[in-house]
Formats: sequence, structure tokens, C-alpha cells
Amino acid sequence: MTGSELKIFTESLLDGDTIDDNLFYVLANVARVRIEEERNWKILETDDVSQTSSPGDTFLTMKTLPTDFGNAIKVFTVDSNNNQLEYRPCSFIDRYAYKDAMMRYYIDLGRNQFALTGNKSKSTTIHLIYRKTSADIAEATSWAFPSRFHAILGFIIAEMHKAGVDYDQTNALQAVQHRADAKILWEAMMMWDTNMRLKEMNNQYGGTEAYDSDGLPVDGGSFETPLGLMG
Repeated sequence: MTGSELKIFTESLLDGDTIDDNLFYVLANVARVRIEEERNWKILETDDVSQTSSPGDTFLTMKTLPTDFGNAIKVFTVDSNNNQLEYRPCSFIDRYAYKDAMMRYYIDLGRNQFALTGNKSKSTTIHLIYRKTSADIAEATSWAFPSRFHAILGFIIAEMHKAGVDYDQTNALQAVQHRADAKILWEAMMMWDTNMRLKEMNNQYGGTEAYDSDGLPVDGGSFETPLGLMG
């Protein structure tokens, strides 16, 4: 659905009430961000290869993050022979402690930058695998997710409108149903995303990893604490 089609759908949930255009698109993008920040969705996963690492770089040689950066998923370098070397994260406040450590990286979110620690013996291409943020929903644009899931935004907007902007006892009761309808699509989205990840792993779990709240393997001992959008 385009933004205008989403607005028509949402207003149909409001018994014919209309929402000011400016307010509607603010609420639509609040709903979009709310969903996107819940999880590293496969559809938002991308690879930035615009940065390089060179001999002479230090832990203070900063690289620019992409403008649509959400959060890092994986960082690795690839040399001219296609040899891959994976880097693990360390915190920005500990960057001096790890300045000489090999295969570490840190992110300076305030300056929209990141850096690799340790000495570099050769030039390599940096692969930053990250969750991107999708573009704002506007009248003629559509959400980055498949269209079959777009209605979830309408249900969330209707819930926010009836439970907040246009609150009364009747609307509050109807908002509960909109939340339940959104939950149906939310669970479908979670299953869709999980199935894509399982397919990548050939539907098998390997090794002795710990598992997150979605049943997917994570680094040993590192457990996800979900926000629980629809809980």
C-alpha cells in the first residue's frame, strides 16, 4: 500500500473519521519505526562496502557509517584474494583498551562513524553488514516490507488514534481489537522472518550456541531481551 492507500484503510477502521494528513504520516512513521526497531529483520539487512582499511590506519582512523544505519550485525574485511577476516565489537568507551587488539571494531554513534582496532598489514575492503532504516512513509511511497504486511501499520495507527488522540470509552474498547488484529500480522511477520533465517542455516542449528527469544542461535551466553511489541 502507498501512504495514501494506507490512510484510506486506516480511516475505514475509524468508522469514517478522518485524520489530518500531517498527523497521519507522523503516526504511520511512528508505527514503522516501532516495528523496525524490534528486530534485525532480514528484509532490512544490507552490506556497505564503501569503506576500506589500509596499512597505517589506527584505532582512531574513523570510517563513515551509512546514512540509513540502524545497527551493526556483522563486520568483516576482505582482501584482494577474497580472504575474509571477521571483527568483533567492543564498546566506544573501551576503545583505548582495545586500541592494539586485532579483529575488533567500535562505533561512535554520536559522530556517525566506526573504526577498526589493531595494526593493518594490507589494504582490505570493509564489509559492514547492518540493519538499515527504511525511508519515511509518504503519500506516494510504500513501506519496505511486503505489501501483505502493510495493514499492521493501519491497525497500530487506529489503536494509537482511538486510545490516545480521540480517546473515549468506546474507542478505548475498539483499540483493544485493533491491537489484537495487529498481533495476528505481527506473529506472521515473525514467522516469515524466522523461516528465512532457518532456510539460510539449512533448517538446522549447529554447534553449541545459546538461543534467543525467537529460537535462533546467538553467540554463546548472549541472550536477546525482546521489547515485545505485541506482547
